[in-house]
Amino acid sequence: MKNLLLFILLCTSINLFSQKAPTVTLKDSGQLKLTSLKVDVKITGNFATTTYDMLFYNAHDRTLEGELAFPLGEGQSVSKFAMDVNGKLREAVIVEKELARVAFESTVRQNIDPGLLEKTEGNNYKARVYPILPKAHKHIVITYEQELNSSNNFMVYELPLKITETLNRFSINIEVFGNEYIPIIKDNPYKNFFFKKNDNGIHARLSKNNHSPDAPIVVQILNTSIKEKVLSYKDYFYAYKKLKPNTRLKTKPTKVLLLWDASYSLKYRNLEEELKLLKNYIDYLQQVEVQFISFSNAIHQNKTLFINKENWSTLEQLIKNTNYDGGTSLELFKKMKIKADETLLFSDGLANLGDFSAFNKKAIYTINSTITSNHEVLKSIATNSGGNYINLVRFPYTEGLNFKTGNLSILRYKTYNGYSRSVSV
Repeated sequence: MKNLLLFILLCTSINLFSQKAPTVTLKDSGQLKLTSLKVDVKITGNFATTTYDMLFYNAHDRTLEGELAFPLGEGQSVSKFAMDVNGKLREAVIVEKELARVAFESTVRQNIDPGLLEKTEGNNYKARVYPILPKAHKHIVITYEQELNSSNNFMVYELPLKITETLNRFSINIEVFGNEYIPIIKDNPYKNFFFKKNDNGIHARLSKNNHSPDAPIVVQILNTSIKEKVLSYKDYFYAYKKLKPNTRLKTKPTKVLLLWDASYSLKYRNLEEELKLLKNYIDYLQQVEVQFISFSNAIHQNKTLFINKENWSTLEQLIKNTNYDGGTSLELFKKMKIKADETLLFSDGLANLGDFSAFNKKAIYTINSTITSNHEVLKSIATNSGGNYINLVRFPYTEGLNFKTGNLSILRYKTYNGYSRSVSV
């Protein structure tokens, strides 16, 4: 059959992906082996472009069909998708939502095999991969872009790389432009991977055979060259300016509502990091009344506990004993009579059985520890209520609580030009 590649951006229902590296899942639930991965990163100013060049191997004696799962983090968006067709790598075409539907249906009727990349709920991408020829590799390339977040005067770039299988070939190339300072690789997992200057900029390169790249790469770039910038193109403009807000501690709550999402998609949450954040917050509060509600498509537990440093383990064990199953309904609480000084919502924001409805006029802090999340929903819930969104994938729990620096936290408010509001930075 003939093949056609389309780059289709539309929202559909999905099978939720766990927090893993890119995979190609077959119809029988098996997976293709990723044999080669080349990662190329270009950082210019406060923007980064990352390209995954992947080879998947079909060890079977028959042609297969699969689905590529590619979860992205907060603020990342795909800008390129390519797949080999008849031995040649072909780039996809960006198609508007409605036009994509028409194009897909018409190509299928012509017995053409379309390669489709779809943006699904949250910031997750999937693509139909066909044909996967027997005893051959399937070549797939995906590029995504992002604006780098800042922390303690550093711009931070993170490459998750949670790949536990052994790759035949692995290489990474990171180039930094427009900055005179040598970047730092935090907790560098490789002795021979470091940045050095050349005529074209600053770069770090690594190549390995028979290797499992299971440790993240975190690059810190001193944020001194980009203090203020304005760019324009036709009817569009982009403005960047560093702000220095004043901070003040908020009043300690005496009663906290703790909403714990126990849906199946949270089975792969970073529970350890979430518990550290929660424990340190309770230590700071010293003693607090906690109404604990675990939920998925229904409310499973609703208990009120009086927690302090000495009996923290009671709440900790209650959370650890949570069973994860079912979908997510965030509208379960709209008819409940709840009186709390603030709400902590631990969720990935992937609600497939009802959206969130405001039930209390107090601040809501949303906390998430999975890449596969609906970051925009979690941000909206938090900021509309005067709270903050704490993304534990981007920041460690210590920065979620740190009120001595300009980082995101649940302990303080920021003030800009005399107006007080909570914000995410």
